[in-house]
Amino acid sequence: MFEKFLSSPFHRAEKNCLSFFKQVKKFYPDFNNSSLTYENLYSKLYPGKTYNKQVMWNLGSFAEKMARKFLVQQALRKNKFKETSLLLGELKERKLTDNYLISLNELEIQLGEEKLDYFYFENSSILEGSRIDYFYLVDNVKNMAGAKLKDYEYHLLMYLRLIAGGVNDMNILERNYNIKFSGNLPLEFIKNSGLEKFTGYAKQQKYKYSYLIEIYFHAIYMVLYPADHVHFIRMRELFNQHISKFSVNEKRNMIFWLLNYCRQPMRAKEIDYIRVEFELNQFRLKEGLVFYPGNQISKGLFNNIINSALNAGEIKWAEDFIRNYSEKLSTEIRTETVTFANAEIYFKKKENGKVLKILSKVSFTEQNDKISARILTAQAFYELNEMETLLNYIDSSIHFMNKGISLTENRKEYFIQFFKILKKIILLNNKQNVLLCEILKKNINSKETAEKLWLIEKINEVLLV
Repeated sequence: MFEKFLSSPFHRAEKNCLSFFKQVKKFYPDFNNSSLTYENLYSKLYPGKTYNKQVMWNLGSFAEKMARKFLVQQALRKNKFKETSLLLGELKERKLTDNYLISLNELEIQLGEEKLDYFYFENSSILEGSRIDYFYLVDNVKNMAGAKLKDYEYHLLMYLRLIAGGVNDMNILERNYNIKFSGNLPLEFIKNSGLEKFTGYAKQQKYKYSYLIEIYFHAIYMVLYPADHVHFIRMRELFNQHISKFSVNEKRNMIFWLLNYCRQPMRAKEIDYIRVEFELNQFRLKEGLVFYPGNQISKGLFNNIINSALNAGEIKWAEDFIRNYSEKLSTEIRTETVTFANAEIYFKKKENGKVLKILSKVSFTEQNDKISARILTAQAFYELNEMETLLNYIDSSIHFMNKGISLTENRKEYFIQFFKILKKIILLNNKQNVLLCEILKKNINSKETAEKLWLIEKINEVLLV
């Protein structure tokens, strides 16, 4: 296809660009042959001439430029709505009203095939804007009122969608990465916007998308007021009720918002959110919402699903998940990811010797994996009562955290606190001091640290001895 693109006189490709492409194409698909050099390509394109590096640089640069134009054309072929909206702009400029109306009707049909998400309302706004332009073309300003109102409504829905996604994203950044926002205009605006009254008004008026406004409202208020579980319950009900209307990507986003609430430390206590999180992961796995891009599952999501299952006590399910879905991981990360997941399962099954054995067989490459492996190794040493070995391991881990990784200071401290507190717990084992145990528990609850619940569990065990 790209070869035909280069051959077209419309694009006025540099005359040797097509020949250049044909030569490079011979090395497809690996492009790692030692013969693939500028010098060899030049000898094929310009036989008998002295090699000119600048000529090849220019030719390569031009070929890349043409490839980018080709990809734009391919994108337009896939996005008929975008293609038609661009066509409308050209027809408007030429004042071809009859053709404009035909294409406007085509645009409306193309939009009707889409599912709901931010881009649906963005395209709906484009449609109404194109309709307004048509009324201007035919000098019929009076009839554009309906289109104007719809255009404003769609912009409002786009705004609410952005806020719902934004407050959830910022909440995760604050909670997981300890990032503090000195000012948060979107959040302050929405707090003082009367969103609850607006949502009620949309329902009272039986607005077509009142249910969606209510979903956005509850998605926002789940973050603002996590102690009130009504917002979580109602959003989940509305999502399940209208799920068929949403695009695949929007289903992913909304489940992500629900899962975000389940992991909130200040959430309401009336619901078993560990079980709910597991059920939500089961649901998105069943619906195929975990596979992105294509038929692939990311390492982060793979690990989250495993952790969710283990927290819910679903060890057998987690083992089946690894067996059935590890092939969906990228080959570059599969061994490390599956090894760590199996180590977590062994830890849950209290087979701590196997934890140490399996982790020792893999050299983790990413720093977050290295940290997670160190924490799990320390936990296994503790459960095996290998305290002398553990104390040395804690010291080496703290040194590694201070010297061997690149993280923000807040994030680094989050992990270092785990090792420091674990060292104090080991010393408590020897002192049997109830007061020190209670002080340490308060210290843990007041700080952000990895494996907080496990650390508190170990302190409670000390108190029971």
